[in-house]
Amino acid sequence: MDTLLKELGRRCLEYSPDTFQYIGTAAVVRDMIALHDVLEGSDKPLNFWGVSYGTVVGSYFINMFPDRVGQVVLDGVVDPVYWANRPAHLLWDVSVASSEDTFDGFCNACALAGPSECAIAKQNSTAASIRQWTQELLDKAYHHKRQFGSAAQVTSARIRNRLFGAMYSPSSWPSIAEARRAEERIIFPGRNTNSTENDTTVDDPAFDYSFQGITCADAIDTVNVTTKDVFDMILSTARNVSPTFGPLWGDAGFFCHHWPVRAVERYTGPWNKKLSSTIIVIGNEADPITPLISAKKLADALGDSAVLIEQDDYGHSSLAMHSNCTVAALQNYFVHNKLPTQDIFCGTNQVLFPAAGGDVTKKTVDRAKAASKVEARRSS
Repeated sequence: MDTLLKELGRRCLEYSPDTFQYIGTAAVVRDMIALHDVLEGSDKPLNFWGVSYGTVVGSYFINMFPDRVGQVVLDGVVDPVYWANRPAHLLWDVSVASSEDTFDGFCNACALAGPSECAIAKQNSTAASIRQWTQELLDKAYHHKRQFGSAAQVTSARIRNRLFGAMYSPSSWPSIAEARRAEERIIFPGRNTNSTENDTTVDDPAFDYSFQGITCADAIDTVNVTTKDVFDMILSTARNVSPTFGPLWGDAGFFCHHWPVRAVERYTGPWNKKLSSTIIVIGNEADPITPLISAKKLADALGDSAVLIEQDDYGHSSLAMHSNCTVAALQNYFVHNKLPTQDIFCGTNQVLFPAAGGDVTKKTVDRAKAASKVEARRSS
């Protein structure tokens, strides 16, 4: 693995020897400011809406140029301290801290929708049985790959990756359940299913290592980090943080200890500058890759310079599920320059699974979970 990581870095550097050190976030922010000055004028504040990695760009911008801040929204927050001030591989267990909550939401919603709307549900499925079914599929796919080698049409890694991707976007949950049922049919060809999904053997797209280049350009030097340290962290994450998604390989930070280039400029804080304008920070209750705690941490660090919107949804960023409350707050901010007077909590109103007995929404799931807890207390 060390040889492969070093060779990848060597080839990337060989391909872009004169520009590779300029893809770090500090350089991006300076380019953004320069473009803004040409287009809008250097006397104008800069408005910005950053989502996911865009919140890294935003965190750098507001702290590198605190007097240039206009209307800024940071949505689906990456912790800038772990991004810029800690060894890059340590960001993984922070990132997936809420991924099991998202998966719980999927399992609960699927069970409530039932077999007519969720392909992996049975008549009396529960969230626990959906979880068990998924784990069984992963286990069988692992052994399927060991049995058939390169001829295997399904692997546990591919299932896990695609399932994780679906956690970003709850609108994909019905179709991802269909795909998982189709994969079961490949592994268990004699098992009867109602799935109509057939496209499970399409090759994954070619991997793009640009994000590795950006992440590692910003990363601190890691002289003492080894590949064993990286794998030990992945194992710890799988055991202690997210058994379902912790084992995934591929996070950009896993590559940085052998990456040959760091950015010409690396901003490392502080992250709590007093800003010329108050910004909005948004975090989801169950975001699989940028947990709410990161948004709260950033908003707390900025103090009076930030207002937090906590959105009650699953998925990555506020864009994952529609919220009239969040949309109204953002419209007031961008159109009328009016901020919420305090931190606010916004519900969502998006269907997770349509169902004959009533559409399954986040509120439906929350009510079912609350009722289950009450019943458990009565039984104990």
